[in-house]
Amino acid sequence: MMCRTEHPARRIETDFNVTKDDGMWKIKHIYDGDYGCEERDQDDRAMVSVTLLQDTGEEKIVSVEDAWLTDNALDIGSVWPEQNVHYGTYRFWGWEHADTPAINTEYKGINTPVDLYDALSEIWCAQTCAPRMRASWTKENKTLGQCSITAFLAQDIFGGKVYGILRPDGNYHCYNVIGDCKFDLTSEQFGDEVLNYENSPEQFREVHFAKEEKRLRYEYLKKELKKYCEKKY
Repeated sequence: MMCRTEHPARRIETDFNVTKDDGMWKIKHIYDGDYGCEERDQDDRAMVSVTLLQDTGEEKIVSVEDAWLTDNALDIGSVWPEQNVHYGTYRFWGWEHADTPAINTEYKGINTPVDLYDALSEIWCAQTCAPRMRASWTKENKTLGQCSITAFLAQDIFGGKVYGILRPDGNYHCYNVIGDCKFDLTSEQFGDEVLNYENSPEQFREVHFAKEEKRLRYEYLKKELKKYCEKKY
């Protein structure tokens, strides 16, 4: 539930675009608009003022439509969307709230799971795909066979635990849980199938990486992500 308070006397920016180079901004406060309902024309859309806090400590106040915050599931503590990211295009499960911050600074520019998804979308390939699925891997279905190595890499960066959904073939499809934040970066491989993320058993890298080929794919994915971050950022 959003916490609304009276707006302080500070300058408001109505046009504030965030890019990856700006660092991460989070919503600190949400204030009701500068006018009461009796002073707003019937056709006007309700506006609110939002205080943003950058990871450097800098603050800005921006004015946006209240409905826009709701449509984008933005609340106090949420990461402010980047200008060049249209969140409606994401299809992986849990993307709406995949804003948990990184606890590992090894991968520059990877601040949230959405950032990781963007980066891995440029890296996933047949070589990182599970061997039993490799013949079916395509650029159009880039998350196919990538689940475990991706989930454990996400765990490296964001912490939390990895859980697995038992599949008909006896293998587990892995996804991430960090506190109340749950996401599955590789869920798109299942198309329209709806997965059940309830009561899944925890997965452990010691078990998964007992398979040498899987450990090597994980190490390769880590190496390629580092190269990507060094080149891009």
